[in-house]
Amino acid sequence: MKKFLRKFLKVILWILGSIIGILLLLLLLIQIPAVQNYAKKEAVSFLEGKFKTPVRVGNLDIDFPKKIVLEDFYLEDQEGDTLAAGQRLAVNINFYKLVSNTFDIGAIELQGAVVHLKRDQDSVFNFDYMAEAFATNTPKDTTTSAMEISLGTIDLNKVRFRMNDQLTKTNIDANLNHLETRIGTFDLENMIYEIPEITIDGLILKMDQGLTESLTESTSGTSETEEEEETAPLYIGLGDISLSDIQVSFNSESANINSVFGLEELQAEFEDFKLQEQFVDLSNLKIKGLEGELIMPQTASAAETGTETETDSTATTEASNNWKVKIDDADFQNVAFRFQDQNAPKQEQGINYMDLDLTNLNLNAENFYYSLDSISGRINSFTLKDKSGLNIKSLETDFAYANTAAYLKNLYLETPNTLLREKIVLDYQSLESLQENIGEARVVANLNNSKIAFSDILILAPDLKDTPPFASNPNAVLNINGEVSGKVNDLKIDNFEASGIGSTAVSINGSISGLPDAENAYYNLNIRNFRTTAADINEFVPPGTIPDSIQLPATFSATGNFRGTAENFDTKIDLQSSSGNAQIDATIDMRQENAERYRADVALNDFDLGRLMRNDSIGELTLNLKVDGIGFDPATANATASGTIQKAEYNSYTYNDLQFEGSMENGNLTAQAEMDDSNLDFNLEATGNFQGEYPSIQLQADLRNIALDSLNLYGSPLRIEGNLTADLQTADPDYLNGEIYITDLIAENATERYPLDTISIVSYASPTLDSLKLNSQFVDAKIEGQYQLTKIGTALTNTISNYYDLSLLLIQLRWKQILSNLNNSPLK
Repeated sequence: MKKFLRKFLKVILWILGSIIGILLLLLLLIQIPAVQNYAKKEAVSFLEGKFKTPVRVGNLDIDFPKKIVLEDFYLEDQEGDTLAAGQRLAVNINFYKLVSNTFDIGAIELQGAVVHLKRDQDSVFNFDYMAEAFATNTPKDTTTSAMEISLGTIDLNKVRFRMNDQLTKTNIDANLNHLETRIGTFDLENMIYEIPEITIDGLILKMDQGLTESLTESTSGTSETEEEEETAPLYIGLGDISLSDIQVSFNSESANINSVFGLEELQAEFEDFKLQEQFVDLSNLKIKGLEGELIMPQTASAAETGTETETDSTATTEASNNWKVKIDDADFQNVAFRFQDQNAPKQEQGINYMDLDLTNLNLNAENFYYSLDSISGRINSFTLKDKSGLNIKSLETDFAYANTAAYLKNLYLETPNTLLREKIVLDYQSLESLQENIGEARVVANLNNSKIAFSDILILAPDLKDTPPFASNPNAVLNINGEVSGKVNDLKIDNFEASGIGSTAVSINGSISGLPDAENAYYNLNIRNFRTTAADINEFVPPGTIPDSIQLPATFSATGNFRGTAENFDTKIDLQSSSGNAQIDATIDMRQENAERYRADVALNDFDLGRLMRNDSIGELTLNLKVDGIGFDPATANATASGTIQKAEYNSYTYNDLQFEGSMENGNLTAQAEMDDSNLDFNLEATGNFQGEYPSIQLQADLRNIALDSLNLYGSPLRIEGNLTADLQTADPDYLNGEIYITDLIAENATERYPLDTISIVSYASPTLDSLKLNSQFVDAKIEGQYQLTKIGTALTNTISNYYDLSLLLIQLRWKQILSNLNNSPLK
């Protein structure tokens, strides 16, 4: 038994030794060049037999058990064209792991290679014959696990790749100088790929795409099993990416795009990249020397119609877009980009987002974050130019736009004419609340020592060019200094100053509550200074706002305050102007129609009323006026008024010392006036009623002295005195009912006094008959018919002149002038 066991063990050991010896012999033989050359020839012969196409390998070097090197290899497709060729292909494979169903490639080196792929209209590639050559009818064993594939480093040098796809009308031509990468994980089963490092130095990529027909038919053969097959979500892990000397061109007739890009350098360091979660996290992103353009050529339809072609946004289904991008440090240097949509309408002025030519784009930023509903970060420096004239010389700011806040903090924005600094902050409950209730949003705007050029605004908003104040001040620079803070519906204004539009300047502080409803908002403003000119005002307001009969002072300034709403306010204004000065202290409440309340103290000092009214006969006016009342309708108003006209110029004469007071109570008027001027001395009392269709007036006047020649109302010495009594039931010149009596009348010229009898004027008006009777010691006249009194003055004067010499009579004051004054009377 022992002898048997001894023999059995000797046999087993001999068999094992023989196997080991054979393996060792094979290992030794495979290292011999002659054996490798034989193996190469056998492999080439085998492949040519399978492929029925030429296959060449210049040299085969096998360094078992890891490395295989092919030199001067060549594969030809079935059309006699080069499929693949190269100077050197080295693959580091761990043959031992093949036993454990693992394909472990430690490294791949490819140098001086050319790959040319083609696909025809039937969707057949020029390498499909290779797969068919090794195809078998043996059913696939689904019980065995898939082979694991592991990749290490890939090093490509001087590689050219060409792709001609007749099905998609796509041609790709890529020339790669150097690519080096390291693969961390290569899991085909679970779709997990990790690439810690990628370096590309020198790449020229050209891609042209023609017009294609629908690919529905060619792809409709996909089986239901393939369509319904579930695949694992794709995961790509990226690390450091380094690109340099990149040139890319892409032209697509189907997408109507022509683009060219050149890149000097790109450095990217990924912390995380999750494709399924749409998340990118970079610790560093550097782009240097990027130049490119993207042109959308004019289509035939746009060229024929001259209009912009419309894009059907519903033609394609939008993919979910919820990317989140985080960049710790970003540095862009010397970036230039041109974009032009030749189908878009041309724009003569301002920035055209369909025709951009961006240069001098430099950016240094940190802590950048972007998502679908927010963006934030810190811009340390930013410059940009565009052919429209946009020129950002410097931009620094902490910025954010999110669901609950938007701000520009530590702001410094400079263009050749604009300078914005400090901060603009807006806090709100949600983006929706800005539309529904913007009044609850909180704002802090601090723009100390800033300025805004209208030319820059017009670049960004060219549609404003024809609106005031931009139309007349396109090159103005608005200087701003001050701070606004608080909720929009409760704003505090702290020393706000603005100037630069023409000669206009404003300086205010205070508060505004109730915005954005400007009509009902409450304003509590202290006007420290407001300075402007008539030229500026006429340019600011829309045409027709200021009537042609009004001429504003050439220059004026104001100080004071305003408290209240647009309909209910108190104000105190001190106005200084080139046409005189004015002080106004007023309270006005217009909230209730026909029951408006008002109180005003008005003082005018040498105010050129004639210039304001464009009337050369009127000159400067100095007065004090007090008004207090309820209602503007004379029929229901209750008001009092009093005042003194210290000086009033009319017809080159200065009137002095007119005192007046009056009251209105439910349509009933009571008024007194007295003047003690050396050439106009009178006392007047009047009552009236304004409740009817026409007002009624009762008047008593003691005309103590009226020197018509001194008043420049008559060319020769003429003075009159007397008493005037009037009782007008309808005090409308064109519907006049009443009586006027002038008694105790004395007319005096340079040498004589002429006592005159009573002059009476009786007027009657009805819808069917008008009459006017004049009785005096010199003339009796009567007019009957249907007429308007304001239009017969000239005819009446001419008629009387045919019979009487009026040189010494009061009637020579000219009826035309009297009736014209009646026509312009506020009693009409």
